[in-house]
Amino acid sequence: MKGPAASQHTESSKWLSHYEDVCIYDSYRRQIEHEDNLIGHRINWLLAAESFLFVGYEEALSFYRITTFSGAAGSAHLSIYVLPALGMVLAVLAEAALLAATGRLNELRKDFPKRFRKMKIAPDHPKLTSRKLHRTFGRIQAHCVAPLFFAAWTILLVVPLFAR
Repeated sequence: MKGPAASQHTESSKWLSHYEDVCIYDSYRRQIEHEDNLIGHRINWLLAAESFLFVGYEEALSFYRITTFSGAAGSAHLSIYVLPALGMVLAVLAEAALLAATGRLNELRKDFPKRFRKMKIAPDHPKLTSRKLHRTFGRIQAHCVAPLFFAAWTILLVVPLFAR
């Protein structure tokens, strides 16, 4: 092609290439945002579920201490062991889900720069990845919640065994 048609073809190719780059950039951004949201939702659900379990545990413990009815005391006594075990299982499952989301974020973080070098995106687009220090501090809370719940439930499960 020569003349104006060639120039127009070249311009449309550049625009199409830029549009594809922006679409790829946006798909990475949306995937990162999705994984971040999943982490937040998982932490919120863990906090809510564990809160209800702690309230149930306290009620069962209080009921067990004051009741004289043997059937109810047996149920309350069983709850004192079942609720911590359930809380521990929830903490392990939540941490596994958080590790999966974090792993996916790490994959995206490693893959994006490889593609970004080839892309022609304007410098006004924000960076999708941050420095390791920022990522580490940003994830501390998310990865400490489940182990702390696990430790608390372990203590509540083990202490009554040795208190006899």
